[in-house]
Amino acid sequence: LVQKWTDHWKPIELPWDVSEATATAFSFLQEAPCGVHGILTARDGHFYWEDGTRARFFGTTIGWGSEVAEHDVADRMAAYLARSGVNLVRIHISDDCRREGAPSRLDWDPEKVDRVDYLTAALKREGIYVMYYTPMSGRNTRGDGLESNVGTHGKAIGTFDERMKEITREWWRFILTHENPYLGHPVADDPVLAMLVLTNENELFVRAHEIITEDVMAPYREQLRERWNRWLLERYGSREALAEAWAVDEAAALTADEDPAEGTVPMPQWRPESRVRDFGILCDEIQREYYREMRA
Repeated sequence: LVQKWTDHWKPIELPWDVSEATATAFSFLQEAPCGVHGILTARDGHFYWEDGTRARFFGTTIGWGSEVAEHDVADRMAAYLARSGVNLVRIHISDDCRREGAPSRLDWDPEKVDRVDYLTAALKREGIYVMYYTPMSGRNTRGDGLESNVGTHGKAIGTFDERMKEITREWWRFILTHENPYLGHPVADDPVLAMLVLTNENELFVRAHEIITEDVMAPYREQLRERWNRWLLERYGSREALAEAWAVDEAAALTADEDPAEGTVPMPQWRPESRVRDFGILCDEIQREYYREMRA
């Protein structure tokens, strides 16, 4: 691997074919293949293998096209990572398995899916477990049944838009249950699969500014604003009670044209404090609801 950012930087060369005899070879730490201690479990804030052995991980990420590398490259990557002492890899699949030119992220490219399957099996042979990553980022478009071409803003709507959640469930269903020919069964039935990333970098409270400010997010801005106003009415019961609660913060006081019953209270961004506090509570509730749904 050679990484060269500009002419002012020296290239960093990381040779893949490092001898096992070097001081930086740590493959002796690997217990291969994956599953020698059973499946991964968690209890009391720690990871344990099925047989009770404590599990510890040193990991990295493969993605942005590297997860669909040719088979021989996948073998070399797995061997290199094993020599480096890595025993957990987050596989960032996202858009890279979409059929070229396909309108939907659920239109899979069989060859690329095959390469991810092969990489997973290659890692397993070396004693390296995998963590699959959810697909909210990427080219989210009307071809997926969304109301607008939100693109990478899919992360902002992933926890509350029903169609985006449906896409996510369909994506996971395929990734976890299709037959991996190199494992001989779906990855969901194999101990190599240690963890799933159900959501990543899409905290609604932080991402809400995209929904509020980006033109392409207009349909979702309206959806979230309606939910915000319903939530305020459920929480406070009436405009009068809301006005009284927010009156402690002069900047947050309701204006004459704001009424949650009419859906006219706008979503806040960073200020004022009372409004932002309540909006943060709503965002937290939405994300907790999302986690419960995905786990079910």
